[in-house]
Amino acid sequence: MLGTIFELIGIVLNPIGFVLDIIKESVVPRNGAIVFCKIGPLEHSGVYISSYRQILHRNRYGDIELVPPEVFTWNDGDTIFVSCHDSESIESSRTANRALAHYQSAFWEPYDIIKSNCHTLVANCVTAENENLAFTFFMLEVELRLSTGHNNWRMWKTDDGSYLY
Repeated sequence: MLGTIFELIGIVLNPIGFVLDIIKESVVPRNGAIVFCKIGPLEHSGVYISSYRQILHRNRYGDIELVPPEVFTWNDGDTIFVSCHDSESIESSRTANRALAHYQSAFWEPYDIIKSNCHTLVANCVTAENENLAFTFFMLEVELRLSTGHNNWRMWKTDDGSYLY
């Protein structure tokens, strides 16, 4: 509910960006695609693992989890966006494999706003660099542009053609 309120505020403050996101063609995420959603005023990122049809992320307690989309958005039903190059979802088996290695290692460290958050985990899965500076969403986007050819986000469309809102 809180996410929906912040989303409505975002629409009021940036109606052009919201309309452009809707107009863009939606995509089905591919294995290893980077995804994000808005949770309140913040962005939350993860890695889509197609074999599980779930998203790997670091939760607010520091745990690395594989979760369905509705848990990833904290059950707010917010739109999930997929990292793309032009009109195609970016696929990376290396990113997916690194993400699964993090999950299977059961490594835990306390959540830290700078050293250990969802964006640092995702950047590590993309680059394989344990020490990275991508602790904000903006910094993660820069890393994605440099490492994967990312140039836009598109709304997630499910296999049956519906959208994840």
